[in-house]
Amino acid sequence: MLKELRTNKIKGVVFDLDGTLIDSKNDILLAFAFAFQNIGREKPADELLIHTIGARLEECFRPFLGDDENLLKDAAKFFREYYEKNFLDKTVPFEGINTLLREIKKTRKLAIVTMKKGIYARKIVEHFFSSNVFDSVVGAEEGLKAKPHPEMLEKAVADLGLNKDEIVYVGDTLVDLKMAKNANVNFVFVKWGYGKSDGEEENIKLVSNPSELLLMLNYHF
Repeated sequence: MLKELRTNKIKGVVFDLDGTLIDSKNDILLAFAFAFQNIGREKPADELLIHTIGARLEECFRPFLGDDENLLKDAAKFFREYYEKNFLDKTVPFEGINTLLREIKKTRKLAIVTMKKGIYARKIVEHFFSSNVFDSVVGAEEGLKAKPHPEMLEKAVADLGLNKDEIVYVGDTLVDLKMAKNANVNFVFVKWGYGKSDGEEENIKLVSNPSELLLMLNYHF
């Protein structure tokens, strides 16, 4: 059972979405497959595609398609065409996430910062989580610079009305880590997601499940 939160300097927790709160890989991989099919290219292996999740969409395709900007835009267009119709088909919250959020919300503010388009992020939040859980949802393509630029995270901090040293950002990729560093915000890396810590273990806080994350928030800041 999750332990109750104690009071420390952390007053707000900001989460990444894909690979952190929700397991969306199956819908995302199907959207990738649709995109590669429609541009006439062979789809890379799923394990390679999974590790691109969390970056700007065109950048997800760049390792496989090169620097042809028109081709990247076409691939992203087809991805979005599929995803906007199917983004809730196979997506689910990770086990233990709803309990974790309820426990954190008892004493702290919550927000989301995600590279998923804001319209989809808010629909997912409405679908899977209570409408009053998150105090702010900051999504991509809404006039803010993409991760790892700190602007999106700084917007969430401002929305929560807190100082940067009162915030923890929780994510599953090195892009998340870089954004937190650029924003001068505390960071926790979740190992159940899609990213790789790539030898950064000595420099970052790592957790393997939501219960460990709650303990980390309570006792290690």
